[in-house]
Amino acid sequence: MLPPRREFIPLSMQVAVLVAEFLLRQATKVGDFSSSVFAASQPIIIRNAGVYESQRDGVLTRGETCEVVFEIANTSDRPVYDIFPLVEEATGNRHVHISPNLRIESIAPHQAVRYTATLAADRGLRNGRILVRIGVAQGNSVVNSQTRQFNIVTAKRPR
Repeated sequence: MLPPRREFIPLSMQVAVLVAEFLLRQATKVGDFSSSVFAASQPIIIRNAGVYESQRDGVLTRGETCEVVFEIANTSDRPVYDIFPLVEEATGNRHVHISPNLRIESIAPHQAVRYTATLAADRGLRNGRILVRIGVAQGNSVVNSQTRQFNIVTAKRPR
């Protein structure tokens, strides 16, 4: 059996691929609220994102609610249609419930929409952390460079 054929890739092409991979990783870093590398090519951006829990102590406890608020802005000169704000709890905690996501029909050029999702902790919540991920999809495609993540501390009782 013959070994797989290896293509010769020039060193300059290898460097270009490494630089592109680095820029992609930089654009999708957690908490990177500056404009990303791909922001110019994408008309939809997320800005002013934050998590606000009802007791304002920085810890989500049993029976407490929490709001995830962010703006979805259209930076293009044309309206964008069929926008879906995405809010999900990424750690798989069964004791945190998120309000259903809604569809935004359109956003006018150079305008923004503020979206609020509610998280509710039930009586089974334990000490630990949850990861809440927010993003935006247009039609059937997710805008990956606009994903944000929040680490939230959870506890049985208030501290």
